[in-house]
Amino acid sequence: MWSALFEFVVLVLAAGFVWRFIARMLTGRSQPTEPEIDQEDYPGVPAWIRPRPKPGAGAVAVAEPDS
Repeated sequence: MWSALFEFVVLVLAAGFVWRFIARMLTGRSQPTEPEIDQEDYPGVPAWIRPRPKPGAGAVAVAEPDS
């Protein structure tokens, strides 16, 4: 009794998933998978800039003039 009921429930669930898959394939997806971001969505948000080197961190090589 329980075996037949379990098989029936599994069959109904499988048929439902197949039905949804076929319906989705036939209608196609009209919406883009990733929505486009409008430039006006984030006004005034500063862009992240990589850390700047501290003053005096660089070295400069100066050539001696030939006399």
